[in-house]
Amino acid sequence: MHKKLLTLIIVVVLMSVALSACVLPASTPAAAVKATATGELPFPLVSPNAMLTEIVSGTQTAAAVGQPGAAAATPTPAVQPTQAVQPTATFAVVPTATPGRPSSYVVQKGESQYCLARRFNISPADLAALNGLSANAFLDPGMTLKIPQSGSWDFGDRALKTHPTTYKVASGDTIYSIACAFGDADPNMIILANGLKDPYTLTAGQTLQIP
Repeated sequence: MHKKLLTLIIVVVLMSVALSACVLPASTPAAAVKATATGELPFPLVSPNAMLTEIVSGTQTAAAVGQPGAAAATPTPAVQPTQAVQPTATFAVVPTATPGRPSSYVVQKGESQYCLARRFNISPADLAALNGLSANAFLDPGMTLKIPQSGSWDFGDRALKTHPTTYKVASGDTIYSIACAFGDADPNMIILANGLKDPYTLTAGQTLQIP
């Protein structure tokens, strides 16, 4: 590119010098001679320096257009903020008092047939018969029992201890075994009265309110 530009400049300079030194021939008409004598030429004479400047300027302009940086910058679209997803609140299941006699019941650790008969005010014999159990059959935790919807407890007072009162937890106690110790106490009401959380772990020496 530079060699071509240098060659072009040399040619232009030589042409300008040749034109300046040119002398009209003898056969030139008088009008043309007159014009030459007065220093006028039939075409405008451009100085070599001016022509050189114009060529260099044009070459630089053409080179600038070809540069990668000359391209117009592409506008970057604005990124719209994404709306934050609001977390869904999770509510803990709050135990409620056992409503009368349920149709069925899942046995918890520390409960027996007589305990459930007192709590639900039903006959222990009816409970055993409905579930095909012997009178003294042990109940396994997690076992589902059918609850009789008729009859009542007929072995004296359902309550074994007076309540409301307080109770100091002993080693091995559970909410359900404590409810059984009071006879007709509802374990769910004990949980509510003491603000206990599942799995209702108790500590020996802990004091509970028994409603």
